[in-house]
Amino acid sequence: MLNYLRCKLSTEFVPDKNIPFPRIKTFNHNGVTVDTIDEEGDVILTDGKNYFYARLGSEMETISFEENEPKIISSHMYKGVIFTRYGGNDPEKIIEAIESFFDVRLISEYEDEFDEIVGE
Repeated sequence: MLNYLRCKLSTEFVPDKNIPFPRIKTFNHNGVTVDTIDEEGDVILTDGKNYFYARLGSEMETISFEENEPKIISSHMYKGVIFTRYGGNDPEKIIEAIESFFDVRLISEYEDEFDEIVGE
């Protein structure tokens, strides 16, 4: 149940251009730095107050919530970097630093372009 709640309290972002994942692991720009690299290799970026997670894409699932039951309706591979905001974090400063440093735009899962990029 906790993983289900964590998913519901998150927002995913993808860049509009490729970002080499090793460069995320050493990121340091405009007050945003790497806080932690976890045991799975995911990178946690911070501005000192907020956190923004980065991981390499893998199998992406589209889930339908019919009758309050989650049901996987499709899955596919996405190999780019995926950023995730969890809970009440406000990653705006972190997003701005990433966009500025890599000259990209981060697109949230609520924008139409997100589906085009991840290949749904």
